[in-house]
Amino acid sequence: MRSVERVKVISNEQVRPGHFKMRLELPERWGEIRPGQFVHIKIGGSTDPLLRRPFSFYDVGEGWFEVLYKVVGRGTELLSKAEEGDELDVLGPLGNGFRIGGSIALALLVGGGVGVASLFLLARKLRERGISVLALIGASTSERLLCVDELRSLGAEVRVATEDGSAGFKGTVVELMEEAIGGLKGVKARIYACGPIGMLEGVCRARKGLPAQLSFESRMACGLGICLGCVIPTVSGRRYLRVCVDGPVFEADWIDWEGLRRGFFEGL
Repeated sequence: MRSVERVKVISNEQVRPGHFKMRLELPERWGEIRPGQFVHIKIGGSTDPLLRRPFSFYDVGEGWFEVLYKVVGRGTELLSKAEEGDELDVLGPLGNGFRIGGSIALALLVGGGVGVASLFLLARKLRERGISVLALIGASTSERLLCVDELRSLGAEVRVATEDGSAGFKGTVVELMEEAIGGLKGVKARIYACGPIGMLEGVCRARKGLPAQLSFESRMACGLGICLGCVIPTVSGRRYLRVCVDGPVFEADWIDWEGLRRGFFEGL
């Protein structure tokens, strides 16, 4: 059940330069958290910053949940300074997450940068169902690769791409995905992806007909579908969908990429 709660910080540690993983108390009334859903956190005790910040559920355990985030501005800078025992005002669980139904032999997870944060819990659920997972993780350099060992600990096969060639495949994660798809040889697979908008479009165009679910990162104000500040253009009968309540996960075939390029997601 969605609600606003005051929760305590259990831990908040830096896992890579500029990247942090925070563990918080899990409110009992929230019930089951689905991969791809997110939490909206109010940072600080004043109106600066004014808006909450959305973070994907990275992992969930008995009495706790985790978010993985990158310091990119004032809000996340303040969040990185939170200490054990501090209390945060959180709204959640929000959004519609990844859909795992259907018979597939392989789940192809594609994560760019901190976008991998929404894929770890998904990988766990897929492995619990006995579905093979191939995780493709991309970053600009090896120092910014996230969750590689953690995904392997679940039994997933992990391949990495770095733009500077400092680890794994030299190039983008989309190029790595094209290579991986070429080796599937008729395996029934589905793609699950999260990352910057340009990466998601690349995934959509390079997927060779494979079904794909894309998790969008968006700035948002309310997180409840009221303000219409995070609409996304689609090719469906409903011209616009809201990332916060209709998403953040959408079928790749729904997206109006031309509309996005015209600036509907400007500022992401």
